[in-house]
Amino acid sequence: MQMPEARRRFERLEIAAALTLVVVSVTVFAAFQFIFGRDPEQPFRDQEIAKLETIAAAPPASLRISFDGGTDAITNPAQIAQFLRLLVEPPVVPRHHSHPENLLGFQLQASSATYILSRDSQEADEYWLELEEGTDPARTIKLFHSEALTSWLEGEGLLERYRFYDGCPTTRSSRHGGLGPFS
Repeated sequence: MQMPEARRRFERLEIAAALTLVVVSVTVFAAFQFIFGRDPEQPFRDQEIAKLETIAAAPPASLRISFDGGTDAITNPAQIAQFLRLLVEPPVVPRHHSHPENLLGFQLQASSATYILSRDSQEADEYWLELEEGTDPARTIKLFHSEALTSWLEGEGLLERYRFYDGCPTTRSSRHGGLGPFS
């Protein structure tokens, strides 16, 4: 039995409509991903991580650390390299409803950049790495989880010495008053 010509034409229109719907849906999804799915700060983040990786490969003679007006220096290049690797190696954690607190600033010898390492307000062993550029808030380089970094900070006495631990009353409002300059 043969189908009437009108029925075949109707099936072709149904197929064309379905294909058009698929093409339009894919185009809208791609446009949405392009507009809202990309991170305009990603080149900055990648550049800063690459910079820290390069410095870790040939560490400077000194790493200055500051918290609420106190300053300390680490002068062992192996310790500096280990610290920098602990910052750059952990994978990025997706942002969530928390914020950085308990600021610890650090500056590498021969660099004018001041970095801020902060504990996450909700998650243990989670850190925010930011670049201080005189703006509030600082530009976030990455949010990451690292038990190894917590151990390193404890081993160096930094958690205790600078009250860089959960429950510290220090907040972001002390950022500009306690972290710089390091010279």
